[in-house]
Amino acid sequence: MQYELTCACGWTTSGDEEEIVEAAQDHGRKLHNMEVTREQAMAMAGPAGAD
Repeated sequence: MQYELTCACGWTTSGDEEEIVEAAQDHGRKLHNMEVTREQAMAMAGPAGAD
């Protein structure tokens, strides 16, 4: 399944679950100095194209 995730800062990413989690964790560390768990990343994600 493909997901989309948008951070509060406006950054977006899309991909499968592994890609979303990895990208969100990397983004959180590098731009916001915070650790993002798998659960947090997936709670922010939604199905791709659900708009």
